[in-house]
Amino acid sequence: MKLGKFLFTGSLSLFALAACVSNDDKSEWNDGSQPINFTSSIQGLNTRAANAEWTAGDKVGIFMKAANGDLSAATAVNKLHTTDKNGNLTASNADNALYYPTDGSSVDFVAYYPYVTSLAGTTYKVDVTTQTDQPAIDLLYSDNAKGFAKGASSKPQLQFAHMLSQIVFNIEKDATIPTLNGLKVTFKGMNTKADFTLADGKLGNAGTVADIAANVDVDGATATTIVLPATALSDIKVVFDLNGKSYTADYPQNVLDAGRKYVHKVKLSDSNGQPVIVMEAATITDWIEVPGGDIDVDFGGGTVTPPTEVVLLDEPFDANQGVFTIDDKVLPEGSTYVWKWNTYTDKNTQITTQYMKASAFINNANKASESWLVSPAVNLSNVSDATLSFEHCHKFGAVKENEMSVWIANAGTTDWHQLTIPTWGTGNDYTYVTAEINLKAYVGNSVQIAFKYVSTESAAATWQINSVKVVGMNGEGGGTVDPEPDPEPTPGEEVILLEETLGTPAKDGTQWPWVADYKGWTDTHDLQYSANNVSVRSVDGFANLWFPSKKESFFKISELNTTGYSNLKFSYGITSEASGVDQNKITVSTDKGDVVVESKAIAATKTYQLVELTLQDGITFIQLAGTTANEKGYRINNLKLVGVGK
Repeated sequence: MKLGKFLFTGSLSLFALAACVSNDDKSEWNDGSQPINFTSSIQGLNTRAANAEWTAGDKVGIFMKAANGDLSAATAVNKLHTTDKNGNLTASNADNALYYPTDGSSVDFVAYYPYVTSLAGTTYKVDVTTQTDQPAIDLLYSDNAKGFAKGASSKPQLQFAHMLSQIVFNIEKDATIPTLNGLKVTFKGMNTKADFTLADGKLGNAGTVADIAANVDVDGATATTIVLPATALSDIKVVFDLNGKSYTADYPQNVLDAGRKYVHKVKLSDSNGQPVIVMEAATITDWIEVPGGDIDVDFGGGTVTPPTEVVLLDEPFDANQGVFTIDDKVLPEGSTYVWKWNTYTDKNTQITTQYMKASAFINNANKASESWLVSPAVNLSNVSDATLSFEHCHKFGAVKENEMSVWIANAGTTDWHQLTIPTWGTGNDYTYVTAEINLKAYVGNSVQIAFKYVSTESAAATWQINSVKVVGMNGEGGGTVDPEPDPEPTPGEEVILLEETLGTPAKDGTQWPWVADYKGWTDTHDLQYSANNVSVRSVDGFANLWFPSKKESFFKISELNTTGYSNLKFSYGITSEASGVDQNKITVSTDKGDVVVESKAIAATKTYQLVELTLQDGITFIQLAGTTANEKGYRINNLKLVGVGK
């Protein structure tokens, strides 16, 4: 496996913390009262790797810091607490006891399991090589208990989440296999070690590729493995050994998310004297059980069926509202929008989050509104099961279920049905949680998903959503429905692959829309537009892309489908704020490299002159860019790409 392909899932960033040091003088916190006791829960099912409840004596490390303060200034560091089987936590001894500050100030708590006596600075060392004692490697993490102080009426409840992934094989045999005793299951190509930094709640520095032997029970009925969360698992192999025969297969799961339990039903039989293992699709429990794929394992050399998990919708909102549309039923007084793409960079961690935000708190007042954030059509016709997942958080408001909801309808209809959101944040902060909703009832249809926001003059919540995904299981297709699929190329026929005239842009107040905010695109192909320092304007009756002077800027068109076409010709109109400047100050590039733009002076400031370029076959994007060397602003319009069918 290429280590560069082993990436950690974004869900871990939801537990970001600041750095910590060993400042461990508890005297200022000790007011002579009773030590703080804690309750706890584990996200999803109340389960660790090994059993269905905490085990009495389980060891947890707890940090205490000033409310909203940095962990680097924590007064209590890595204090050992032990659990009873119900999850109640108490200090292991007097030296590990925690006390509220005497001045009544509030504190936050951070905790992890399993406890180690010493951390590597702020880093917990993860090692999943040995699976014989799985509770000892089942990393749990809590950062929810905030704002507690002396005299608090309730105990802090530490809500733990699994930071790793679990793979479970439930194994059956038929009469052709005499016994499962001695079955061995080994994963090859996986990283086994990583660093979990308490400073930001992330896994990193993955490395040390080694064999991982699954924990197989004595009768061979179950094989369990805890592994590092990862994406792009195309190189991972699973080796099955039984009765002196061995077979190596590709592991069918492409992604392993933190906190997920990937459960496969495995059937063993003997086909014409050759043992066969059939690995059926996985299902998800919390941990959260996840479907995987089917594997047919023939010890005599058989075949492996490809993975059957398919991503049908994946919108991270990393640059704009993406493929979603906004349907404003009622706009709040004093505003032109409810849903808006936004980005936030944490000043402590420097982690940037992109998301869609809904709010009707305008001019320091709650306003009545209703607005829907609606997905494109998602095709569930070729899958046997499907799951919707999204990350979200909220603050303010009154009754969250009435103000923020998720709906589903058959594509193109208005017969919406409300779905139940199973997981909510605290409502007191902007810490994201992941909600997952099963869509099995809608399999066989093409559907749309909508996030509905409602506010009143007495309550206006803020709702933030990112990482919306629909994953289908066991299907051979699916995905977002293309209402007009691109036709197959006809040899010798010239076809327009891109034609963007930019529509009719208008100002929002005094501001022309940035590319990320613009909704008036005219091209009918399934393309993605991104930009930096480029806005969409209308001057003298001509819509245009504005590249300002003395700024680094670019406009990029992605997801171009040029397969089957040659003789690609790209053209656009260009003018400037000053005549005589060179048109080649706006450069052009593709994924095949830079494209030479002829040196030619702009003839007039209000006249667009045509630029025509020949591009290499097989390109997937085109980018136009300006630099600080651009002394005058440039305007671009009428972008067009044509190709000739091969």
